[in-house]
Amino acid sequence: MEKYYLYFSLSIGVTVIVEIICLSEFSFSYIYLVAVFMKSIFLLVLSKIVIKLLEIVTEEFSKLKKHSYIDMLTGVSNIRKFYEDLELILDGKEFIPFSLALFDIDSFKSINDNYGHSIGDDVLNKICRIIENILSEDNIQAQLFRYGGDEFYILFRKKLIKILMNYWSRLDLRW
Repeated sequence: MEKYYLYFSLSIGVTVIVEIICLSEFSFSYIYLVAVFMKSIFLLVLSKIVIKLLEIVTEEFSKLKKHSYIDMLTGVSNIRKFYEDLELILDGKEFIPFSLALFDIDSFKSINDNYGHSIGDDVLNKICRIIENILSEDNIQAQLFRYGGDEFYILFRKKLIKILMNYWSRLDLRW
């Protein structure tokens, strides 16, 4: 906001200087110069309003786009984001090695059937947090995606499968 006031002040200063120069070089009435000055201020205020509205629209669009990539139940990226990220990797100008892990939660249906869907949702969330913690421990360039239900993808960037098996073996989620 401070930058706007600085910009606004500089704009008014430039307007006054231009009007003084015009007044000294040409014969204008003071009423005409005041009208031009008022129009200049009006245009500056109007431009600020338009800029603020564009900022609001851009911010809202960014929020909506971000939410369209997040699975609402688990908070991890969804399949839409997975396909977009995979497309960026595959369509890149240079080859970037990557690995992909596909998995589901064994006997998850029995958790839902025996304990209810709210417990099943808690299990999904807990598993996602565990996986995200493991992926963030060693600064692994990987991202967890929920495909749907109890199915997930992990996209590992710049990693070979041999290295990844070390991390995967640490993920023993038997109940």
